[in-house]
Amino acid sequence: PAAVLSALATAVAPGGAVSVLVANRHAAVLHRALAGRVGEARRLLESADGVVPGETVLRRYSASGLRADLEAAGLAVTLLQGDRVISDLVPGDVREDELAEFEQAAAGSAVLRDIAGRLHAVARLA
Repeated sequence: PAAVLSALATAVAPGGAVSVLVANRHAAVLHRALAGRVGEARRLLESADGVVPGETVLRRYSASGLRADLEAAGLAVTLLQGDRVISDLVPGDVREDELAEFEQAAAGSAVLRDIAGRLHAVARLA
């Protein structure tokens, strides 16, 4: 991840920004625990890179970990929000417009961001 973020920082034009969308480790932990896979949830929670053996995902981030890695690459985070806060949890009969409105309102809440399926960061050169 450090090499990719460093390459992004090198590629961004002066005054430009990068948009980064990553898997959220806390959402993965919560989803596994709610599915009764508590042992796997615990291993995922304790994993340094937010994955368990056998997964195709290479890394999952926490909000603080994503911010730290972006800053280490020389980028200043201007936005860090959740993406798919509840979309993966609600039944299919929810109206799409209501769900979209809720997602937009919830994306900026720090508590809800931390359980969103993905994290979205916008960053500029520091």
